[in-house]
Amino acid sequence: MRKIIAFFAFMVPVLIQAQDTNLKKDYKPKTAIAVIGGIQSNHNLNLSAPVYGFEISMECPLIHTQKSRIRQQFSFVRQEDKIYKSMAAEIHPQYKIINGHLLELGVGPSVGVLFSGSMEDRKALFSYGLGASFALQFRKFSIGLESRYALTKKVSFMDINKESTRYVNLNNLRSILKIGYKLYK
Repeated sequence: MRKIIAFFAFMVPVLIQAQDTNLKKDYKPKTAIAVIGGIQSNHNLNLSAPVYGFEISMECPLIHTQKSRIRQQFSFVRQEDKIYKSMAAEIHPQYKIINGHLLELGVGPSVGVLFSGSMEDRKALFSYGLGASFALQFRKFSIGLESRYALTKKVSFMDINKESTRYVNLNNLRSILKIGYKLYK
């Protein structure tokens, strides 16, 4: 019940602000795409492996100012190792602070689905977490660094070495480099 009350307490001011007709007239999605790559550390699996993927981002239609904005990022990230593979589909709305036309700093939550597998054992899990980013803008291109920490519930995997089942959560820390291209002027 507390979660529902907290959700509505947050959403009511956002929805009231969304009713402003001037805001709707001035809205431009400012879509951008990016390729991402880096490393992901899965703590309970004692595994660090490369990750790669892509991201699509756009401005939030509800909230934006001259010095800050909320940017909605949709990312698809793949991790592959000899014994473990995963695919994450995530949404990261980030509050971005803009310093001139060159520098962006962002922080925000993430939610998504983590499709993971160890040999023949495959699972789909809900994930949530927090991310922070730093980006430099160069005309139509951007380059940035981002770090995201994601949490999951415990899941069972077959331990090949011990021929038994072990329960672990798939919490992970991802550090990535993003190279993006703006699809707007």
